[in-house]
Amino acid sequence: MLADLAQQYGTDKFEHGYCPYYERLLSDYRDRPCTILEMGVGEGASLRMWREWLPQGRIVGFDCRDYWMSEEDFGFQVLMGRQENPEDLARLLSAYPQFDIIIDDAGHRTDEQRVAFVALWQALNAGGWYVVED
Repeated sequence: MLADLAQQYGTDKFEHGYCPYYERLLSDYRDRPCTILEMGVGEGASLRMWREWLPQGRIVGFDCRDYWMSEEDFGFQVLMGRQENPEDLARLLSAYPQFDIIIDDAGHRTDEQRVAFVALWQALNAGGWYVVED
């Protein structure tokens, strides 16, 4: 279960009660290739959770802090940038132009979320999920 992985890796998605919803909504992606973007990665706990729960997935993190986490070392890539900065978002999209799942767990302010949504909506594959947390 996703909740078990959330607890194992220490992501706050467990305590916020998101896991049952994610498990239900994203279960179709479990056994197929997909690309997931999570903005706001903290210490990378949820990226580790997604890496295990979506074994065929390409996991991409985006955060205003530079973590130096490489896909080769961790199974995911973290790019540095701010969700309210259109230039940073354009750089993200030049590296990863399409996503199946986008999770905004970054700034938690409506103005920041709006900038990211406007820039990233075009990159969401048909039938994909765009989730705004908190």
